[in-house]
Amino acid sequence: MLVRQAFERAGYRVEVVTMTWMRAVASLNDPAFDGYFPVYLSPEVRRNCYLSERIGQGRLVLVERKASHYRVKNLDDLSHYLVGVVNGYHNKIEFDENVMSGKQQVDRADTDEANLAKLAEGRVDLIIIDENVMQWLLAHVPSLAAVSSSVEALQPPLVDQGLYICFKRTVKGQQLSDDLARGMKNIDIQASMKNYISRLKP
Repeated sequence: MLVRQAFERAGYRVEVVTMTWMRAVASLNDPAFDGYFPVYLSPEVRRNCYLSERIGQGRLVLVERKASHYRVKNLDDLSHYLVGVVNGYHNKIEFDENVMSGKQQVDRADTDEANLAKLAEGRVDLIIIDENVMQWLLAHVPSLAAVSSSVEALQPPLVDQGLYICFKRTVKGQQLSDDLARGMKNIDIQASMKNYISRLKP
């Protein structure tokens, strides 16, 4: 993992704990944690975090059941559909603004896994998900094994998002951000991501 490699170069040992997104965000108030990742840039994240340098790239896509054949040319078209999102995630800025204004109807899940299951069951019309996350879940989560043949991502993606670490807004958080940047020097982010993703495939 690029983050672990970069921190080890800077002299740190990294412990990563997997949790739901809302718990991860809440970990900023827990003295046991120094930050959480991956995050997309947003006004809220900029306010609450010392951001790391970019640690990767995520492609946010809309996913539908293959039998649906929805026509989505722009965000306005999405207002006709119920879209599944993960509670607390930032998506494309314009989409999030449509949700806030009531223009876009969404159904919130706690995890991407739950979102994919709801899509397969027909409880939502479409979902938003990082394409790499979707591919990994469909390949490695037994309960989703039958789902992979029934869903597909719409192209082009909604947006390509940079991925970052959110560190606490403390002196230590700023130091961790600076030290991570030092450890990331001469690391090829794109090559590291490509290698990591290829090793996740079954």
